[in-house]
Amino acid sequence: MQHPINPSLTSRYGYGAIDVRATYAHLPCQWFWTWLTGKALPSGPPRKSRETLMSVPRFLLEILKTWSILLAAIALGVWAQNILVKALAVVVVMNRTRKLLHTFHYTTHGASIADKRLARVFAKYFLSLPILHTTWDEYQKIHIRDHHAYALLSTDGDPDQLFVIDHGFKARMTEREFWFAVLIEPFKPRHIWGHIAFRLKHNFIIPGWGERLPRMAFWAVLFSAVTYFGVWLEFSVYYLFPLLVLTQFSSYIQHVTEHLWFTPERGDRSPKQHMATLTWGRFLGRPHPRREESRTVLHHARELAVWWFKVFAIDLPFRVFVFMQDLSSHDFHHRMPGVCFQSIARERANTEREPGAFGPMTETWSVVESVLVVRDHLVHGLSEPFLRHHPMQGPASLSDVSASRALAS
Repeated sequence: MQHPINPSLTSRYGYGAIDVRATYAHLPCQWFWTWLTGKALPSGPPRKSRETLMSVPRFLLEILKTWSILLAAIALGVWAQNILVKALAVVVVMNRTRKLLHTFHYTTHGASIADKRLARVFAKYFLSLPILHTTWDEYQKIHIRDHHAYALLSTDGDPDQLFVIDHGFKARMTEREFWFAVLIEPFKPRHIWGHIAFRLKHNFIIPGWGERLPRMAFWAVLFSAVTYFGVWLEFSVYYLFPLLVLTQFSSYIQHVTEHLWFTPERGDRSPKQHMATLTWGRFLGRPHPRREESRTVLHHARELAVWWFKVFAIDLPFRVFVFMQDLSSHDFHHRMPGVCFQSIARERANTEREPGAFGPMTETWSVVESVLVVRDHLVHGLSEPFLRHHPMQGPASLSDVSASRALAS
């Protein structure tokens, strides 16, 4: 039985012509596999951005759900006796604070609710202020004006590229320099403190008094309550540490693999096509084993056991620790920034076979694969990392996956 052909381009470390997500299509609980892999199955024609927006009550419910999970995780961490449960609680708090940050991000793009006035109020008081994120106006300058500009993306005019430069990345770096930047650089004290200082500066120094005063008041009341109840240790471990420190390592993994930094020459590509080559879908998973490709029932059972082990040992931890909310489909966000985060996986899947002026979609299926794509570009100058697999080549087989692909899985 043949694997379905993937309409997207894949890297030399990927699974070739196999449409990985389509191999999950027969499994129950498709909502879970969409969430875990980050990729949906096609379900119909794509919609216009405004058709994906949420109602105000639904948006508020989404915020309430996120805060409820966050506070429940703090409570679990404080009261649990098991050290693994406590560690999980810290990770969940980090996950939810980053979820709030990315909800803020979509809201500033107008990709949550249609009412801009209400969007600013909700973003300020529920999504930015309690997690020491930047103000709406500053984020518009840093992110939407500079990072999302086609001419600036992955150039020295892009604040995100300045971040990777500060962490040791550069064009045509050595292999040793690359892996040092990936594995060691984020743990340097100057970067850890620099991130905290950036948040403090953008909350209490740069904004005008209309932004500064509510932030000062909130944190003064919160610190007073923590002091009164004598819970500074608990507050520091289960809120400040995941918010200000752990989040740095989570966001660093996703940031390094977010774009093809130090953009190559555009050539004869249009601005939209060029932009599309600088980012890709970052999904988690591997083809589901087929009984038809196994020599025996026992061999198939072993393959299934390994597949399930990797689901819980690799995919689930990375999904929770790194790729919360829309981050697997971040490439589509750059194509259609007005699509709501709750709909982006579906809209990306529905656009995949007819991607329009931006050209074909591209994808990876592990963090390691994405890192290797960036490595090949910066170290070896391989700046066309994604390959087209023509249907006439026939379906790829799991047995064709090379050692490097096995590493990436």
